[in-house]
Amino acid sequence: MAFVLINAEIGSEDQVVKELKSVPQVKEAYMVYGVYDIVAKVAADSMDKLKEIITWKVRHLNKVKSTLLENTGKRSPLTTLHPRRRTTARSEENCCSSHRTNYGS
Repeated sequence: MAFVLINAEIGSEDQVVKELKSVPQVKEAYMVYGVYDIVAKVAADSMDKLKEIITWKVRHLNKVKSTLLENTGKRSPLTTLHPRRRTTARSEENCCSSHRTNYGS
């Protein structure tokens, strides 16, 4: 069992949660507020199966921008960014100040 933190396109969170709930291995999915838009609880028999589910079923949902796997309280090597990921003002405002670019100041 693992938690997948998901960023979705703005305004598509309800649609993504609905699509996630249709994936048999996704046991729960909720919209949240903060750095991530959605948290999904995913069940798999092994890390390889978990990687397969996230890569081929979760990340391929139409409006999913990025995913992050949280497994047993520590970051996994399966931490992923969706290839269509774009940096936005929304993601930058949640980043620590040492990673922000300061324009015109």
